[in-house]
Amino acid sequence: MTTNSTTETRTDAVSASTRRRFVAGLGAAGLATTLPFAGSAAADETIVDETLDTASDALQETLVVFEETDQVDRLAELDLALGYHSFAVLPVGYTELTGEQLLEISAWDDVRYVSANRDLEYFNDDSRETTGADRVQDGEDLETAYTGKNVHTAVIDTGVDGAHPDLEGNLAANWQWVGDPLEQDVLWEDLGP
Repeated sequence: MTTNSTTETRTDAVSASTRRRFVAGLGAAGLATTLPFAGSAAADETIVDETLDTASDALQETLVVFEETDQVDRLAELDLALGYHSFAVLPVGYTELTGEQLLEISAWDDVRYVSANRDLEYFNDDSRETTGADRVQDGEDLETAYTGKNVHTAVIDTGVDGAHPDLEGNLAANWQWVGDPLEQDVLWEDLGP
């Protein structure tokens, strides 16, 4: 996940530093007594992923990254066509937003970044060959082969190929995110290998 630091000018107080840096230095209680927050903040398009179209009326799959997990429920303030999904431990909300809504949430103080939801690209398909894993497991160049027998490992990854030779036969579970969080209750499924 990528986060961007933003610089925003405010006519009422903060101009040279970011509001987040200012809040961190002063503290929330001090901020409440120091700044008059009359009016609404201006949209900050620098925290909106450049692949999102803020001029479009079309719904765009979006991940909104907040400062804190409990702030995700602020998305309920918007008139969302399909609602939103919040994650249990990540300060991220998934929803579909129009360009106008993207601009609106970019002005919220508790939003760190707004990203397009996109498919991940997987790399490193040749890692076994590149790292020489076969030679290590066969014992080539070693006194004895290292197979990893009796080693227990939990891999938390964006995707696992259960049929990969390093995992084949040892995979206990291969859970994968499936479906659309705005339309289905079941989001995880054990795919096996």
